[in-house]
Amino acid sequence: MTNDDEARSAIQILNGLEFDGRTITVNEARPKADRSGGRLFIESLYDRRTS
Repeated sequence: MTNDDEARSAIQILNGLEFDGRTITVNEARPKADRSGGRLFIESLYDRRTS
């Protein structure tokens, strides 16, 4: 989109539209939340397998 108004308009037009038999949800992108700690969980599973 070339400006925020065009983006907001596209969101309003597309949000709730049916596509391929399913209702789609369109909203403004947000930064991903910090998801720290996932690696520790995977490492603990690996440690259990190798012990």
